Amino acid sequence: RATINTNGYFGLGQAPNTKFNVALAANAADGTDDASDWGAGGIFQLDATGSAANGNEILLLGAHSGGVGQIASGIGFGRENSSNWGTYLSFKTHSTGTSNIDELNEHLRIASNGAITQKAGSGDNQFYSQRTNAAGSNGNYFFHMKAQDNNGNNVGELGFHQDGAVDAARFVLKTRPNSGSSTERIRVNQSGKIGFGDFSTGT
Repeated sequence: RATINTNGYFGLGQAPNTKFNVALAANAADGTDDASDWGAGGIFQLDATGSAANGNEILLLGAHSGGVGQIASGIGFGRENSSNWGTYLSFKTHSTGTSNIDELNEHLRIASNGAITQKAGSGDNQFYSQRTNAAGSNGNYFFHMKAQDNNGNNVGELGFHQDGAVDAARFVLKTRPNSGSSTERIRVNQSGKIGFGDFSTGT
């Protein structure tokens, strides 16, 4: 059931091949699952103790000083409100400009309704989307966001699209008619020129 090998690696349900291994049963998740779909054998659970007060969190941290939660980053698992069943995920980091090694600042939160909030501090705060394919390849998005209906149809899109050169990109906005696929309607090219129309037909 549990193994500690000669390297000090610990395994639950399997022989360990990293410092800590747990064997879990997988579930073919489709986005509308319940915890019971995985069952007890498919869940690694962190239980919160104490009251269920607003904003109560438990933490999963990676720390770098050897102390408890010091110079750390991690994820907080929180209760939104004691009067409802909502939970949230809070993503936390330690800033560069403080010697308070216990500091944990929330910078991103996913609410119970799926809303995402970025909480940036002072300075040059930007949201980056970095593409990992080969630089200079044409026809790829640096950043691409889609809105879809319940059938998976794209009802609107926006993105920054590469124009061939490494640093050249255009901003595009697409909409979807009553039938058919999303079509580019507005384009701002790398020179700042703005175009309107149906870019699939050139009109």
